[in-house]
Amino acid sequence: MKTEKKSGTHQKTSITEDRLQQDCAMWFKNTFKELGKLYYMINNSGTKTKLRAAQDKAMGLTAGIPDTHLVVAKGGFHSLYVEFKVGLNVLSPVQKEVIGLLQKFGHKVVVVYSLADFQREILEYLFPYHEARKLQGTDILELQKFELNNKTRYEHESTDNQ
Repeated sequence: MKTEKKSGTHQKTSITEDRLQQDCAMWFKNTFKELGKLYYMINNSGTKTKLRAAQDKAMGLTAGIPDTHLVVAKGGFHSLYVEFKVGLNVLSPVQKEVIGLLQKFGHKVVVVYSLADFQREILEYLFPYHEARKLQGTDILELQKFELNNKTRYEHESTDNQ
């Protein structure tokens, strides 16, 4: 299994995984308005009653599925899954197993430890390598303009992948 973690280091932090996921979702949905409809969380965590956990499992909830999913085929992948970790947290054995299966069947899966990690992974997934490097650090309004200018490319590539 080759999950990608490009930050190089992770260390103790006071931010929670929930807060990191919220910040990343807000950035994504504010930056890529149209694609925001295709980025969603997978409600696979949190404290639940035994009854709610049993109901969720009966409805198809599966342990180990990453936290969020971007349903956009790019770069030869069917979609992008993102697992959020903070501090010294690492993947559980079941997460490693599920991520391996997702990758085996053509999905890209990344593990991010910060908003900067998330932004880099999203830009590199959505845009060719050289464009992603150029866009890092760009403000949201500029990214939105870039998205609008490239909207036809999204649509063209989407029909090519079908």
